[in-house]
Amino acid sequence: MSSGLKTCSDDFQIPKSNKRKENAYINKYLKEKKEDRDHFKKCLEELITPEPEEDATDMFFKTIAATVKKFRPDLATKTKAKIFQITTEMELLN
Repeated sequence: MSSGLKTCSDDFQIPKSNKRKENAYINKYLKEKKEDRDHFKKCLEELITPEPEEDATDMFFKTIAATVKKFRPDLATKTKAKIFQITTEMELLN
């Protein structure tokens, strides 16, 4: 029985070269499934991770941003400049 065949049972034989191909296919399949599981796990973790809560300051500036976006471009620029000026002055006092 040294004809390049591996005996799997008394009445069934798989050539060694086919067995290697089969093992390579199984290994590739298992690797892909592991990658799928890892990706699925990452997605689930992102879904269950709580969003950080917004405080009053975050909500205030989001509201200001929404309001300024409605202004004409020249008024939006002036508004942003004044807000920046006030913020800079307060930083120096802090």
